[in-house]
Amino acid sequence: MERAKTISAKCYEDVPWVDPPEANYRGFHLLYAEIPEMSRDFMRLNFERYAPLADAPSGQKVFVDLGSGRGMVALEMALTPGLERSVAIEITTQRCDRAVIARDNLRAIDPDAAQRLELIEGSFMDGDLSYARWLWCYNTAYPRAMMIELFNKLRAELKPGAIVMLSNSAPAPCLVGFEELKPVTIRIPQQHYPFVSHFTGGHVYRKLVPPAQQP
Repeated sequence: MERAKTISAKCYEDVPWVDPPEANYRGFHLLYAEIPEMSRDFMRLNFERYAPLADAPSGQKVFVDLGSGRGMVALEMALTPGLERSVAIEITTQRCDRAVIARDNLRAIDPDAAQRLELIEGSFMDGDLSYARWLWCYNTAYPRAMMIELFNKLRAELKPGAIVMLSNSAPAPCLVGFEELKPVTIRIPQQHYPFVSHFTGGHVYRKLVPPAQQP
């Protein structure tokens, strides 16, 4: 985990932060932020707790970041032992271009991890996601209608046991076919945050076995 953070920091030293002018997708405004280090730790911990890579069949040990921006989360996940692919899906060209710079930097440090990092320019509403074991979506600014549309897609495509993690809770209609799990919290170094001892950085959902497939 610490190695991934160190390498990620090096990969983004020369990658600009400045975002393009406000964009939209199907009438939805596209805002941008990157999750802090604690949230990335929280994500990895919960993925491994609820869907260990060791239990996944070959071809499904895959992480997907839905709306990946500059690709930082996916780049760090590409350094995860046992992960076969780390996929970053982003709709804005400028953010994708910056992810390419970071991947080129990663290639100079860890060519194997760079090979596992796949960058896709486009909407996460397009294309099949059935290969994903772990999915992350920073949905803080996503409207209810978009989340319902996304979960309709995930319900149809994901395999049972796949884990979807969100920064904000999913609307109730999204939860058909999913169960919400109790997140595993992480301890916070007291020297940095003296008034908080534990951190919960998101919401965790698991795709259920459809009733028609239950024994």
